[in-house]
Amino acid sequence: MMDEESIEFCGRPFGPRVWFYQRACTKAELEQQKQLAVDVAIRRGYAVMGASAGIGRVNKIWRPGLRQLCKQVRKGNIDIVLVPKLSCLDTKWYKVCRVLRLLQRHNVALYTIERNLRMELSLHGLDRAI
Repeated sequence: MMDEESIEFCGRPFGPRVWFYQRACTKAELEQQKQLAVDVAIRRGYAVMGASAGIGRVNKIWRPGLRQLCKQVRKGNIDIVLVPKLSCLDTKWYKVCRVLRLLQRHNVALYTIERNLRMELSLHGLDRAI
């Protein structure tokens, strides 16, 4: 099992400040997700403030990459969290709700790249939970 990894892209913010969080089993998947996120960020004019990632199957309550994301949200350093899909935050939906509530409290938007966020929330009944 591999450990979590964190990448800093810091530069001058010229648009909405975005943080990318990803989780995958292999480094190759992480690289593919990261490239897709950078492409989306450039196309939409976002300032990429950083990224954190989980590599391997880690079943901890708060993984280091997710902890780093939450820390940046609490500090007010980001406006948008970009994830490939909602389940990247966690596979347990009550934990996903915790993260979503944190984002709401700090007025941080959540965007998904691979799937429609509204549909994903609706499928799991989370559209009414938050």
